[in-house]
Amino acid sequence: MPDLIHNDKVQRLQKAHLKKLLDLGIDGFRFDAAKHMPREIVVEYVRYINDQSNGNAWNYLEVIEDQDTRAEDYNDIAAVTDFVLYKSMKRAFSAGGDLRSLRIPAAINDPRSVTFGQNHDTIRYLNPQYAIDPYGDYTDSYLATAYVLARANGTPLIFNRDNLLVPYIRYGVKFRQIIRQRESAGSDTTENVLAAIDSSTVLLMERGTEGFFVENKLDFSHFCGAQESASSDQ
Repeated sequence: MPDLIHNDKVQRLQKAHLKKLLDLGIDGFRFDAAKHMPREIVVEYVRYINDQSNGNAWNYLEVIEDQDTRAEDYNDIAAVTDFVLYKSMKRAFSAGGDLRSLRIPAAINDPRSVTFGQNHDTIRYLNPQYAIDPYGDYTDSYLATAYVLARANGTPLIFNRDNLLVPYIRYGVKFRQIIRQRESAGSDTTENVLAAIDSSTVLLMERGTEGFFVENKLDFSHFCGAQESASSDQ
């Protein structure tokens, strides 16, 4: 991809644009294709946003790993998209996958990382030629979305269409909100994935004493399980 020349004039114009957005009330920025920008420029823009917002804006970087780029090259600057976890979940939730692999999942070592069951880069119908490692059955991604909502780490990104079409994702969002509220109040919400059932298709997770998450990828009961878990915490 051709890179923009980030000379002084370009930086002044882009900072003026960022300042205008901040003045309009924008409080979060996604840096698309961050790996195609010089690292020092990304650092400078994030620093500028933090200074101008008094640290109240939230930034994250789209970093898709390849042979030359690792997420850890950037996650000291800001949160990054967790394609490492995405690939772990895709293997686990796709047909023939094993949910036991998610007891200690491969993921970026950063509790802020942006997690997702699917996003615009991975969906075949939006991007049929260039979709990145799409699910064979897109409904499997809904289970992955429920899982990222139940986890302690990560900043879940929910695809709008999924939130509108899949009822248990809305319950998962509510579950996460309640757990965060109770965590702020000092309750124990420690994540603990249980091995009480040795099954490749069932995942059990405690959130301390405040929540319980069950996912069954081979049975319709995952709809009821997610709803009941969220409802019982209300």
